[in-house]
Amino acid sequence: MLLLQNVRWLKKALSVFVVVVTTCLSGCGEVGLYVCIAGNGPVFQTKSLPDAVLNQHYQADIQVEIENEPQDDWFFYDFSVEDNLPYGLEAYHFNDSRVLSIEGTPTETGIFRFDVLVQVSGVHNLCYYRARREFVLVVNEI
Repeated sequence: MLLLQNVRWLKKALSVFVVVVTTCLSGCGEVGLYVCIAGNGPVFQTKSLPDAVLNQHYQADIQVEIENEPQDDWFFYDFSVEDNLPYGLEAYHFNDSRVLSIEGTPTETGIFRFDVLVQVSGVHNLCYYRARREFVLVVNEI
């Protein structure tokens, strides 16, 4: 009886494995199972932002890449910012590049937390297409 239960469990485990591998292979295109195990997708290379100074011009870039993908410049990137940037600063994204620029002249001091979201399109061999990261920007008086 115990042997029969083990055989049933093994059959279920193998069928789940086959479904997972099949799904991964169909979702990851030519790259196959390796990509899904590696879990490639957009990754924020920028980990933190430099502090800003009140009423002085500020510019910082937030860069994203797809690890182990030498042609990630060819993909389309769409960024969005959740929560508020300090007054006077704006987020700019040009030409589907891998960079979101924060630029302007801050007119208020404080600690500002906001999330940046990125979504990649124009590629079919990634296991995930979106990423989110929280950034903290400190605006100091002189």
